Parts: sequence; C-alpha cells; structure tokens
Amino acid sequence: MKKLLIISVGPVPISKNSIVEGGGLRSWGLAQGLKKNGIDVTIAISERYKLNKKNHKSGVKICYWSFSNLVELVSCYDSVYIPYSHGDLMEFVANNVGKEKQLIIDLYVPIYIEVLARKIKGLIVEHDQYLNDLVRWNKAFPRGDYFLCASEAQYHFYMGALSVMGRINPKTFDTKILDVVPYGIHEQPLLHTKKVCKEVLMKKEDFMILWFGGLYPWFDIKPLLNAVKKLSSIHSDIKLVILGGKNPFVTEKDFMQQYDFACEFAKKEKMLNKNIFFVDWIPYEERNNWYLEADIVINLHHKTRETIYSWRTRIIDFIWGEVPIISTGGDEATEYLAKNEAAILLNENTQNEIVKNIDELYNQRYKIDQLKNNIRKIKKEFYWDVITKDLAKFIKSGEISPDRKLLFESKKIEKNADNVNIIKNKNIVYFLKMSATILKKRGLAALLKRIFDYNR
Repeated sequence: MKKLLIISVGPVPISKNSIVEGGGLRSWGLAQGLKKNGIDVTIAISERYKLNKKNHKSGVKICYWSFSNLVELVSCYDSVYIPYSHGDLMEFVANNVGKEKQLIIDLYVPIYIEVLARKIKGLIVEHDQYLNDLVRWNKAFPRGDYFLCASEAQYHFYMGALSVMGRINPKTFDTKILDVVPYGIHEQPLLHTKKVCKEVLMKKEDFMILWFGGLYPWFDIKPLLNAVKKLSSIHSDIKLVILGGKNPFVTEKDFMQQYDFACEFAKKEKMLNKNIFFVDWIPYEERNNWYLEADIVINLHHKTRETIYSWRTRIIDFIWGEVPIISTGGDEATEYLAKNEAAILLNENTQNEIVKNIDELYNQRYKIDQLKNNIRKIKKEFYWDVITKDLAKFIKSGEISPDRKLLFESKKIEKNADNVNIIKNKNIVYFLKMSATILKKRGLAALLKRIFDYNR
C-alpha cells in the first residue's frame, strides 16, 4: 500500500471543540477520502496545534511537522501533498523532497487572484509584496508531479500557468498532471445535538437568516444589513446571525473592515442582539446545529475575477448541512447548485433584490423544503471518497511526471544559449543529434567547446 504524507498548515478536526479553517478542513477531507480509496495516509499538522494524538478512528495516522523535522519526515513516504498558497512552506518542501518521490501540489486556493481582491490601501507596498510572493508561489510548478485544482475555471487558469512554466510539453501533453478535485463533504449523518440559537438567542418560531464564515474583503455584507433592517420593520421575527465573521486565523486589518462595519451598523441602528446577532468562530463539530436551526443561509460577494476562480469552502459545507442558500452567483459552485434548483441566485446585490427573495421564502415556506430536497439529491456527488478516486489512482501508480522522469533518469542536463540540451548519458545517438544541431547553429568552435565541457 502506497504511503502518503499530507502536510496541513492549519489545524484539523480530530478532537472535540476543534477550531479549524478551510485549509485544514480540505487536508482532512482529502485524507479521509484517500484512506477509503486504499491509500495509507498520514496527516502532518503544524506543531503549533499539537495534540496528544497519533491515530484517528478513521485509520488516518497523525504526526506533527516543523521546519526542523520536515526533511526527515518527507523522506519516509512515497508521496507528499502540499498546498501551494503558503509560499515559504511549499518552497521548502519542493526543494527538499526526494526526486523519486511524488509531489502533489494543491492549487485550489487561486492565490494569485485572491490576494488582489483584498482592496487594501498602499498600492506600491502591496505590489512589491505581491512580486516577492510570486517568486515563492512559482516554485511549485517546476517540481510538482500532480496538481490539484477545484473547478473547471481553475483548470483552464492553471493549464495556462503550467504551459507558461514549461510543464505542458511534448512529454506531458497526453498525460494528466492537473486534476479537478473540488472541496468535498463528509458522509457522517446530519444530526441536531443541542440548541444553539433558537430558544437561546431568539424564539423558536423566529425566521433565522445565517451568515456563516469570515467577512473577507471580497464579500459584500452592506446590502444584506440594509435588507434585514427593512425586512425586520415588516416582520419583527426576521433575525440575522453572523457566525464566525471574524476569523481567528486571519489577523490582517483589511480582513476586519466588513466585520467592523457590520458591528457598527447593528449598534447604530439599535438592532444588536435584537435583529442582528454576532457569534464567534465555533467548534467544527457544532456547525450542524446552526445549519439545522437556520431557515436559510446567505452568501454575498462582489462579482470580480476572484469570484470566477473561487471555490467557496462554505458553500460546499452548506450542501452537507442541507440548508437553503441565497447567493450572488458567478462562481462555479453556486451556479451548479442553481442549475439543480438547490440555491437561489440574486440578479444583483441590492437591498431590494435581497428583500424580495427573502420575503418570498418567508411567506412561502414550502419553497424552503423544495430547496432542501434538491440539495439532498446532489449531496453524494461531493463525498470525499468520490472526488478523490483519480488522485488515489495516481498515488497507487507510483509514477512521477513524465518530463521530470526524463530529467531524473538522466545523469545531467546542461542548457546552451540556444536552449539545446545535451543529456550526459550513454545514448550516443542522442548525443550525436544534439552535436549536429550545435554545429549547424553555432559552428565548429561552439561544438568543440561543448564537447570539452561534456567530458570535464
């Protein structure tokens, strides 16, 4: 059985009251799915989140990484998985993993685009930082054997990037080195284990609108707040809960602006703890209760390039939670849900458009049940063991990328000014062909120099 090491930057949900974020959740989901597909999986968690656990009931092994033990750690496995959006870590692993090892690089966070959607002040500083980050991110492409992305839009985006970096070439053109592996969901049943909101923060019969997750710069909370203000003046039992709007794993001030605005709005309009409630980041295993108590969940974002290439972790988890979704659309996940009548897409992010759609569901509750039923119909498509089948096949094959294999099996590659490679091996025919090319393009002196260099 092939051994895979998954390196997780964030914590994973392996204990009660686990506080986790998207990256760790994806690592854990991939580990679960690949284990079911016959891979011996170990997940390495950063030592800053160390727990006294070495194994999980699912069969996934647990270990802990730091930069001091990573070189030794990656040497013990057939395959290594790393997310590329964390540049320093990814670069370190790419530089230190053995050439014979499979390196799987996850591109599911379109970091090139995402960081540009922050809309921060200080454009010159931001541009310089972006160029520095770009150098680290680009380290992923030359070394990877198999790349993961989350959607068809991302697939085309990264095919272009891989082509520019020379990884789509005559050796790899007919080989699958980029695979669509979206964020998935777990198969555990959806159960209500305790009251968390209704009959706690509000009445049982109140109509609960849930915003679930961080209020990042690319989201758009303002029209929702205005819509809730208008709706609550008509229906006093309409309540908005903003859960986890402030991500404890993100400290940049730019990521706090919308959350701060929402808090000030609720206070100014005297709606705080009356029609608008704020709840901190919750343990992962408690989210089911919030999904089941919510009447609807809403997710609004600005329609930008970031939207096109995004694959919202929270949207897919809403499928697991079987909670009806209202969203802006423009991203592949919500468009797919809308196509299957499992979500409602707004024509625009305006107060009136939001009021109209929420009011319709408020007055026609049977439509909420229809949305739930349609979500259940597509739920199995996103199970982790389903979406990781092709990835498991690649790991079991033990193959490395064909173009990297050529380099690895050759003793040495040298490049001349005309980008002609002479491979120092026993293939005399190949050597003679390359010599003829140099003689034709550069002349006898250049050929003699290359032969001298070759035999040094």
